[in-house]
Amino acid sequence: LLEEVVVAAGEGVGSLTVDFQWYYAVVLTEEQADKIQQRDTLEVYFPELSVRKLELEVCRLETYPDGRAILVLKSDRMEPLWLTAREQDIDIVAGTYTGLKVPAQALRQQEGQWGVFVLDGSVASFKPVTWQYGTESYLLVPCAPSAKEGLFRYDRVIVQGKNLADDKIVQ
Repeated sequence: LLEEVVVAAGEGVGSLTVDFQWYYAVVLTEEQADKIQQRDTLEVYFPELSVRKLELEVCRLETYPDGRAILVLKSDRMEPLWLTAREQDIDIVAGTYTGLKVPAQALRQQEGQWGVFVLDGSVASFKPVTWQYGTESYLLVPCAPSAKEGLFRYDRVIVQGKNLADDKIVQ
């Protein structure tokens, strides 16, 4: 048996949201806040919910004398899974770098210039490098347009070796 329900104008039985914004607040250290000063938007991840990046607008960033800062982000984009997530960790992407990942132990200095030795056949060849990002274990080096102009994508970097020199045969 079906019963007809008639709703008169003005007697709402639900709601329809056509425009909304949501906010995310996070406590940062003063050092973390300094890295994101003067930005209008930030790319973020919610690692427990999704691997997709989301661009959020910086609504407010305020630092306090105790060394902490409050960051408030907002968005009008919502994923269904986020509706049930009241408190979530966030990964803020402060910057991205691209390049060739070179082991830090491959870095050598020759005639006052930093670089790496690569294997060209059985001959060692020194290639100067500048890095845009580095850790204790690796460096990110821009890829040269060709192998003759610098470190190139398929160069075989020599990580370990003694008495390496330009045009020296390596066994």
